[in-house]
Amino acid sequence: MPLGQAFVKNPALLILDEPLHGLDVSNKLKTKKIIEDYCMDSDKSLIYVTHYTNEIPDCINNQFLLIKNK
Repeated sequence: MPLGQAFVKNPALLILDEPLHGLDVSNKLKTKKIIEDYCMDSDKSLIYVTHYTNEIPDCINNQFLLIKNK
């Protein structure tokens, strides 16, 4: 499902898997801002999957890190 459609439905839980993959820097920043604005609502939860820690929105307050072979 495209990201825009997910926000239109205004879900209580949003699971995003690599939502910034393939975007240029400008669109990564815009999309990250939209995600952070979504998280400002205390009734919302977000599971955010990424390989790049610099892409994690500021609203994320818990992380689960997978380390290969450990």
